Amino acid sequence: MAANAVLPQPSSGRLPDVAPAGTLHSPDAVVMLDAPLRARQRQRLEQLPGISDLVTADSGTVTESGAPVVAFGVDPGAFRNFAPPASATSDRLWRYLAGGALVASYEMARDRSLTLGAPTELIPGPGSRDSMVRGWLGAFAAVGLPGVDMLVDRHFSQDLGLTPNSAVVISAPSVAGSTLESELRAALPDGAVELLRPDQLPAIPAGTQVGCSTRQRIVAAALSRVGLPYEWGASGPLAFDCSGLVQWSYRQVGISLPRVADEQYLSGNHIPLADAQPGDLLFWAYDPGDPGYVDHTAIYLGGGMMVVAPHAGQAVQVDPVSEADFVGALSVIVRA
Repeated sequence: MAANAVLPQPSSGRLPDVAPAGTLHSPDAVVMLDAPLRARQRQRLEQLPGISDLVTADSGTVTESGAPVVAFGVDPGAFRNFAPPASATSDRLWRYLAGGALVASYEMARDRSLTLGAPTELIPGPGSRDSMVRGWLGAFAAVGLPGVDMLVDRHFSQDLGLTPNSAVVISAPSVAGSTLESELRAALPDGAVELLRPDQLPAIPAGTQVGCSTRQRIVAAALSRVGLPYEWGASGPLAFDCSGLVQWSYRQVGISLPRVADEQYLSGNHIPLADAQPGDLLFWAYDPGDPGYVDHTAIYLGGGMMVVAPHAGQAVQVDPVSEADFVGALSVIVRA
């Protein structure tokens, strides 16, 4: 019979020790796997030229308040070196995590109006023996990985039903994005590869802005996906995350865009929202720990409306444009 699990609630006076922050690494790519990373696969990754370091995490989807949550189970002392500096250098954050606290991303905390220090109940993934896991929201933090909603110490991964070592975060700052992506796909052909940083792309050459009739087709493509589910890392045709919807919609008219929002933000001319036309792109940066990192995007419809894949638990939908945390609009330039 399934039981309930209760994660420990750490006390500020009795926090476990955690390895101090070492050399910080830029997370340049993440690879999601359906099964644990094998020793031979890890060795193959470590031998790729330009890979400076990597860290694995347990991964899976749990449910909080009826909505899915992408959770990573991590070794706090190792994973902290791949987090944004403001998070990586906070010993208290990682000691609370090691003690059993749940750490939610700032984006998840904002979207779900979470209360810091509050108890929460999670329905674990199918690999758990428990039907419910009770935990404590010990911190909101900059995670640095788009789409990752929650961190837990990997000692509690089994309680949440997370798949061991099924996510790999790669640091390869000297490798061009296209090269890194092709090398990772060759090394892990069954993995979903996502590049994370805009400077992995070459400068966009001068080209032609998207024309009016093409914009109409982009908007029509995006609207045809309304009602389909949000899924982190998905780029269609039946599920999407925010940048996946943008990439898929543009692909339907023969325009190739980068995969993630931070890279798409470099794909054209930045313009004021007042000058945006239907088919232009809109961008937001939600993470106060990394305010320069663009982590959300949508397609402008005109009249103050947009089509967007909002976040876990919601479907592709038409919404008013929100100016909270808005960083700008962009008119895409077709690459030569």
